[in-house]
Amino acid sequence: SHFRNELDIFTPEFDKKRTHHITSHKSDKDTLQVRVISNEGVIKSYDMSAIEITFEKMYHIIDKERNGYRSGQL
Repeated sequence: SHFRNELDIFTPEFDKKRTHHITSHKSDKDTLQVRVISNEGVIKSYDMSAIEITFEKMYHIIDKERNGYRSGQL
């Protein structure tokens, strides 16, 4: 089976309690869709292969995107 995983990363201003939310759907290939969400809506979105994505790598993506938002690098 293949899955499309959707990773929504919330900026600190958008949601102070939650950093992210992930959902999975059956698909024809293994894909991770990343969306960064702020008070203005989706401010960044991209797809990447989900093959060999571990929770450690996923948390690195979350930290990178949240820190990039804080420093204005999105």
